[in-house]
Parts: sequence; C-alpha cells; structure tokens
Amino acid sequence: MPIGASDILCSCIQQEAGALIVQFDGSCHADKGVGGAGAALLELQAQGLTLLRWRALALPKCPDNIFAEAMSANLGTDLLCEELVQRKFSTKQVYLQGDILPIVKHLAFAGRFRRIDLQPIVQQIRQKQSKFDFGVWMYRPREANIIAGHLAGLASRAACDLPYEQSQPFEVPTSAPYNIAMQAGAIVLEERSTGDTILLLTETPGTDLTRVKKFLMRAEHQKYRRDIESYLVSTVNLSQARVVEYTATSIDQLGRLYGRGPCAQRLPRVVRLLLFGKTHQEVDMTGSFYEIMRRLSKDSLLPHITTLREIISDLIWLVPHDQRQSIIKRHPLIVMNAGASLACANSKARKRHRDTLPTGNAPS
Repeated sequence: MPIGASDILCSCIQQEAGALIVQFDGSCHADKGVGGAGAALLELQAQGLTLLRWRALALPKCPDNIFAEAMSANLGTDLLCEELVQRKFSTKQVYLQGDILPIVKHLAFAGRFRRIDLQPIVQQIRQKQSKFDFGVWMYRPREANIIAGHLAGLASRAACDLPYEQSQPFEVPTSAPYNIAMQAGAIVLEERSTGDTILLLTETPGTDLTRVKKFLMRAEHQKYRRDIESYLVSTVNLSQARVVEYTATSIDQLGRLYGRGPCAQRLPRVVRLLLFGKTHQEVDMTGSFYEIMRRLSKDSLLPHITTLREIISDLIWLVPHDQRQSIIKRHPLIVMNAGASLACANSKARKRHRDTLPTGNAPS
C-alpha cells in the first residue's frame, strides 16, 4: 500500500548511543500457503549499529504477507523483551521498524486494520507493550529492512519443505547474517562467538594514515578499500591496538583457529603487508595441511607437496588453464577430508560438465 499524502511518518532517529532498533519483516508463498517471519535487534552505538539478536520463524500456515508481517512484528517484540529483561529495563529509546504501513500504523494507534485473524497476534503484542512501555513504531521501506527480510526469506523457504500435516510455527536456526549486513554497506566490528575463545592476540599496526591514503589513491587498490576501512574503524584510525579473539570451529576445539572481526588473518596479503610489513614477517608453508600430515605420519609413500603437485598437474592436463592452479591446491585437501573416492568423483564430475558444454560460439 503506497504512503498517502496525509500520512506522517517518523523519519528522525535520535542519534544517541544506546537506542535499540527492532526490524521485522514477513515473507509469504501464497501459492503454497506457507511463509516466514524474521526479526533483528540492533543497538545504535557511537561507532554505528551493533547486531544483538536475530530470529527466523517458519510459518507452515500463512494466508498472506500481512499475516506474515504481523507474526514478524510479534517476533521482534519478543527479541526486544528479552533484551530489556537482560538490561533490567534500562535503555534510552526503542524503535520498531516494519515495511507494511497498515500494520505499522495499527500498532502505533495511528490507524485501524480490520482483520479478525490478526487480532490474537496484535493482542499478544499489546500485552507485551503494556508491560514494558516501549517503543516508537516506524515505517521503513523494504530496502532499509534487509536483514529482517533475509531472515524471513530463510524461514519461508524452510516452511516450503515441510510436510502438509505440519501446522505449528517453528524456529529456524540461522547463523548471524553478517554477509547480508555487509552487502548493505555495514562494517562488522565484532562477530558473535560460535565457540570458546582459545587464544587472544594483540595486533599493533606498523603504519600510519598517510601511507594508507597513498595506497588507496591507486586505482588497482580500490578493491581493498572495504577491508581497510573496516580495520581503520576497529582501531580508531590505527590509534589503538586491537585485541583479537580466536576460536576453533571443530568440536574438539583443535585444529585451525579463526579470528573474530577485522584482523590480520582475514586481510588480503597486500593489505597485511601495508599495515604490518614494517614490524612483522610472514611465514607461509606451502601445502601446510598436507605437509603436516605427511610429516606426522612418516609414511615414505607420501611424496613431498612439490612432487605431489607436479603429479596432479600431469594428471589434469585437460583442465582449463585458469582452473588448474586451484584444483592442484584443493585436491589434496579434498582427499584428506573426504577420501580419495569422493575426490576422484568430484574431478570426474567436473570433466563430465566440461565435456557437455556447447562447442559453438560462447555467449558474450
């Protein structure tokens, strides 16, 4: 429904640290009668928005997008109530944002929405709102509601795969939608930890802003701008050292560790040399995973990584040149993790796909 000429929308958010923002969105596959609801809770801080909580709810019975939107508003209200309880109700301001104007106006007591099937949902929201006395309901266009929209889409796709007899909404486990936020121009300062912190390292850049600005003036370096800006924000323009938490992804918490947020490990090598080249040295072990395994096993039949790559190169001479280097590096890892049979099957599948490609003029 388009915004009317007489509609008054709240478009100014008070720029004060500590304000909470709830974004909610619904998704519906009307042809299948299923949908999804998504909601995200963010906090407005001095350095920008921080993603605090998020949820995705699959709706096996969903008549239309209005129903899905109301469910997502209720879901967002739950997120907010959980956060307020944790904070012991101490927050400066709260904004709840959706992209269907009739729902927003109804919840803000600025309009009436006559849908009997929505009344139970609206009453749930009203009860929570009366207990916590929170928030300003605001309209936001879909383009400004990208995270909640992404979560709603995940939930609705999950609902499409359910058996027909399933009727109750259920929560869909989702990882933090950082990639979606970054596509919208966000900089992720800290990621929510998925495991225990195994290691803490302090990073102190060995350069200054002048060198960074000169680096970015070159056209070929523009592709690194996002990585550099992210690191500059996290170190207050290189004026502070950065303490990086490292976690393991394996169940036994062994193996490779991964840093959270902007850190040297995640930066392209060119950017690492720019920021740390004066004070650090890089040590790169060729084929490290394979070589570690080979040396630990002490198996004389396993060739050195250089020899192994030469053998693989001879075996895949039919592979296009631009793909060859990647396959040579990845093949030993696939064998180690999935076994030789699956690795060979993967290579054969690539060859079959290549053999079935049309031989006529390639599309421009």
